Amino acid sequence: MNINDEISTLKGIGPKIKDTLNNCGIYNILDLILYFPRDYEHILYCKVTNDLRDNNKVTVKGKVLQIKKDLYIRKNLIISSIVFINDDFTFEAKWFNQPYIKISLRLMKNMYF
Repeated sequence: MNINDEISTLKGIGPKIKDTLNNCGIYNILDLILYFPRDYEHILYCKVTNDLRDNNKVTVKGKVLQIKKDLYIRKNLIISSIVFINDDFTFEAKWFNQPYIKISLRLMKNMYF
């Protein structure tokens, strides 16, 4: 395999995925290596819980208190949720269609959310 080979030479890249990657400007393996995300979220700084506002994306450090059972809404919608505590505040975090996220969570362990 050469760095200038077509992207379809990689295992798992069929015609549909090849077309999708071509639409993003990825034609060979080198293009794939040099492709960077167009956006990212900076999560270096944590917010103090007193400064939190509704509908803002923030990073909060807390201990996991409870890992709730997955809620199956319909065929393609699974809601996973956990309860965690930070200082004197209790929060509930929810993930949509990511039931595997609970594997990495441990009770009473400090984590960033």
